[in-house]
Amino acid sequence: MTNENFVALLDRLEPQARRDPAAYRTKVVLLALLGNAYLVLLLLSRLAVLGWLVAAVLMLKAMAVKLAIVVGVFLWIVAKALCVRIDPPAGRAIAATQAPELFTLVDRLRRKLGARPIDRLLITADLNAGVVPVPRLGIFGWPRR
Repeated sequence: MTNENFVALLDRLEPQARRDPAAYRTKVVLLALLGNAYLVLLLLSRLAVLGWLVAAVLMLKAMAVKLAIVVGVFLWIVAKALCVRIDPPAGRAIAATQAPELFTLVDRLRRKLGARPIDRLLITADLNAGVVPVPRLGIFGWPRR
């Protein structure tokens, strides 16, 4: 996706998000769940085929072994693709006792925006601010912020 395409997409979606934020958020969550459901369905279907092939090995021997190897390799590739590792950002962690005003400001902004609590605050060389969700379960979420 080019930058122009991305800007055009944002221009098309921003009015929807402003008009009805709850409906837009629901739409985004449902699309994310649909994507995850597709991956889980793909993985489960390959597991079912692999189970069928393992049962067929007991009866057909040579042909089923070859098919089981092909499906097993595909299953391994899909499972490996689901295990995404996102490295946490680098920086110097600070405690609330070191910068109480900063923590108060961050907490006040978080509450005003309705955001979830932040687990760790880092000082980086970027001279920028942001929240980086690092998923604990790969693509399935449960992020640390």
